[in-house]
Formats: sequence, structure tokens, C-alpha cells
Amino acid sequence: MASAVEELQKDLEEVKALLEKTTRKRVRDALTSEKSKIETEIKNKMQQKSQRKAELDNEKPAAVVAPITTGYTVKISNYGMTRPLHPALSVPLTNSSVVTNQQT
Repeated sequence: MASAVEELQKDLEEVKALLEKTTRKRVRDALTSEKSKIETEIKNKMQQKSQRKAELDNEKPAAVVAPITTGYTVKISNYGMTRPLHPALSVPLTNSSVVTNQQT
């Protein structure tokens, strides 16, 4: 896709070609007016382009930030699978808390 400046330059060339062919004063005045508008627009676009380029040249490069390689540690205290509770004691059932009915 052609840039806006290139399109304006093509328009200007076409208007100049039409100015050479025209014989009527009113048409020549309209084309002359359009020619000056296009020339002004081209000049403005070129100035904007040079200003943007100057601004980009003046910008300082962004600071390079080192990636964070260390994460943080979280203590997991709540597990997804819970142990069943002993119905009488309402405490977790483990090997040390098993009550047996042994008589000696």
C-alpha cells in the first residue's frame, strides 16, 4: 500500500496534467486552487514525518529490566483432600489415634 505522501504526489501529477489540457478559465482556476492545496498538504505531511523521526531519534532507549528469576514461597496449609474424621472424637483419624479394644 502506498503511503499518503506518495498518493498526494500522484494526485498532484494528475492535476498538473489536467491543467495543461484545460482551456476554460473557470476550470483552470479550480485546478490551480486544488494544486496549491495538494502542495500544502504534501509539505505538511513531510514536516510531520521529519518531526516524528526527530522525536524518535531523541528518545532514550527504554531501560532493560532483568526478568525475575526467583518466585515467592507459600506454605500450603489447606489441602484439597481432607482425612476422614473419627465420628466419636471429631479429630483426624491417624495410626497413633486408633483406639482398639484389647484386653490384657
